[in-house]
Amino acid sequence: MTTDLVVDSYSTENTPDGTLTKIRLKDKLYPFYVDVNYLTYKDKDVIETWTEINHNEKNGVTLTQFSSGYLPVDEVMYGYPAFTGRGQMRHASWKNRSHRE
Repeated sequence: MTTDLVVDSYSTENTPDGTLTKIRLKDKLYPFYVDVNYLTYKDKDVIETWTEINHNEKNGVTLTQFSSGYLPVDEVMYGYPAFTGRGQMRHASWKNRSHRE
């Protein structure tokens, strides 16, 4: 199965932390949905993003290939840190973001 996703809906809501924008994508043929979330924080130059995938198929769905998007930011110019899943701070490197830690 290959997905052909189109925008189904979108919403924006204010949260205590900032503004949450959710874009719901739906496959043209299958009951398969991808929610792309963006949370922009108040008084901070931070955008948090995550993806939620769900479906209404009768049986399970296995993901074998998928792509990811990122915001290309020059780490030297902006000098931002990143936190790994282990809670350790390190200097972020976007070229290595596709690798799991």
